[in-house]
Amino acid sequence: MAQRRKPTNRGGNEPRPFRGFQKPNYTMVPDELFDDLLADLSGSEVKALLYIVRRTFGFKRDSDSISINQMLEGITARDGRVLDRGTGLARSTLVTALKSLEERNVIISERRSSPDQGFEATIYRLNVIGYEPEGRSENPVTPSMKIELGVSENRTPPSTKIELALVRKSNPQETVKQHTDNSSVVALLRNRGISEPIARRLTETHSEGVIRAKVEILDYLVETDSPLVGRNPAGYLRKAIEEDYAPPAGFKTRAEREAQAQERERVEKEATEYRESHNPVLQAVARYGTTEEELAVWRQVQEQLRLMLPESTYSTYFRNAMLLSLDDGMATLGFPDARTKDWATQRLGQSLQRALEQVLDRTVTIESTVLPPVG
Repeated sequence: MAQRRKPTNRGGNEPRPFRGFQKPNYTMVPDELFDDLLADLSGSEVKALLYIVRRTFGFKRDSDSISINQMLEGITARDGRVLDRGTGLARSTLVTALKSLEERNVIISERRSSPDQGFEATIYRLNVIGYEPEGRSENPVTPSMKIELGVSENRTPPSTKIELALVRKSNPQETVKQHTDNSSVVALLRNRGISEPIARRLTETHSEGVIRAKVEILDYLVETDSPLVGRNPAGYLRKAIEEDYAPPAGFKTRAEREAQAQERERVEKEATEYRESHNPVLQAVARYGTTEEELAVWRQVQEQLRLMLPESTYSTYFRNAMLLSLDDGMATLGFPDARTKDWATQRLGQSLQRALEQVLDRTVTIESTVLPPVG
């Protein structure tokens, strides 16, 4: 009897034993995931979807900023605690799964970017029927702000100490707005593996522009598999901010890389269009309605001519010739100029006739014309 193969994890090692579930700590999952989607989704799509569910509904949020690296590697706190281990998927598999989920209308993503800040972590949420995101308030209350304002998740009254602290503020809304502005930068650092206390300290001691510039350097190094970041991208990012690392040689911002990619695409498109407009085969198909079958016949005829004639003769008179049409025993050939046409059909006419009849296995009459100039 064949032995059952033991499962392996993404790293190829033996899977670690699961220690068991702790006391009930639950993440709400929509019933439709089990009742409707489960039969249709692939394993990688289920993993990606559950990760988004955990990072949103699991933390009582409608949406969350989640980077690809976070989904791949998970989140590890500064003290070494593993908060989550990611999806366990390879990068290409994860990207394909997210694209499929979005195309199926299961999730909705909001990709954020600006000329100054480049690309930021994508915001993901589930496609909930009837749900429309409210207009973005200038003073949204995030979970971390609830703690600062004394509002706990179990709806217990705020502490007296926090209330007094808020009363002493001349403008509490100003305080909330300032925290909200910093929260996006904190989220940027958290999505790249820096613990929340360190992220908050960095936002207090360094400007947003500096932090975003160093994050863009880190993203560039990770995308290019640079050995500079090694196995600890978060550690590199923290040092880069604290010690003001200079950009590495060859560094280009994301906006510059995007612009270069667009320019390459434009040049390649123009080159392709030029080649097509100067390709005699495509011109013949467009002008004379030459079929694929006729093109294939001519390729065979050319092979016969190469066997019959010296290479220089073949190249001069037949390499750039074409079979334009083959109809009722009449073969119409096109040549690039009148001299080549006359020489090929008169002085080399017998070789041409024999090659055509060998391929077609029947007698044919040859007509010739000069091809219009291409381009």
